[in-house]
Amino acid sequence: MQISSEKIPLGIKISNKEPYNVFVVDDSPTVRHIIKRSFIRLSFNIIGEAGNGEQAMERLKQAPILPDIVCIDQEMPIMNGTQTIKELKKYFPNLKIIFITSHAEGHFVKEVLQLGVHSYIVKPFDLESLTRD
Repeated sequence: MQISSEKIPLGIKISNKEPYNVFVVDDSPTVRHIIKRSFIRLSFNIIGEAGNGEQAMERLKQAPILPDIVCIDQEMPIMNGTQTIKELKKYFPNLKIIFITSHAEGHFVKEVLQLGVHSYIVKPFDLESLTRD
């Protein structure tokens, strides 16, 4: 039996060799750009972005392809991150959510983790923390 030595990029699903689809939600165009570039470098597929939670919900409900992963900020106008996560979970319960925020208070972290996020990253972050296993 021959074992492949091919290294599969982090953004590629082992099962079918297709990229994971990512949607980015942050009110800062600069932060969205940094996050998208970081994921693209690792072969993830960026399928969309939004500047607030309400816009994200509208776009995701109409999306022809759903993301595997949503990166979402807390502090946004119209609908903040925790409100958006609650809505996302109602419509898309299988999404993996990476929560990115400047809030590191213990009670807030606990509240967000109880919402079912898969990763919690505190700003400012280094690019490696976005894609750590």
